[in-house]
Amino acid sequence: MSVTLIGTRLQQELLESLFHKHSLALKKFLRGRSGCCEPEDVIQEIFAKLAKRNDLKDKFGQDEKRNRAYMFTMANNIVVDIERSNSSRRRNEDVVQTHTLLVEDSSEGSPEVLAQALEDLEVMKMTLKKMNPNWSKAFMLNRFKNLTFPQVAEKMGVSVKTVEKYVRNALIELRRDLMDLQGGSSI
Repeated sequence: MSVTLIGTRLQQELLESLFHKHSLALKKFLRGRSGCCEPEDVIQEIFAKLAKRNDLKDKFGQDEKRNRAYMFTMANNIVVDIERSNSSRRRNEDVVQTHTLLVEDSSEGSPEVLAQALEDLEVMKMTLKKMNPNWSKAFMLNRFKNLTFPQVAEKMGVSVKTVEKYVRNALIELRRDLMDLQGGSSI
């Protein structure tokens, strides 16, 4: 038990030392690097990840330049992940918004609007059947089974990035076919 406490105390001291030495530089770097997130949040995530490492003492020796470079790399990777996630979310929101605009009038409940909604549904079914099976499966698991991208990735045995690509491609196909049905130009 005392070995764990000593190890924990040493790790805590090392984390505090790293924070005091590098947090200001990280904050300045992050302010210049990204407008997508708060620098303090990214720094907190960096140190939360570092706190979970069992090899922290071995990884962060006396070479301050190496320590700094490692934390800057972590900061950059976190920002890239956030930007990628935000970009994917914006693309998905754009497609959903377009579809919402296409069927927005359905609140009236008129027979014409209902008929159009049913026709849209049929087009969506046909499009899902004819598209790449991986795209269709990823889309249906995400949108109809409400699975997250990581859950879909695990179920399909692919990476999260691949799932994002599959769903994006499915949405593009659906959007194109719905726009063609509406007499609009495909995007």
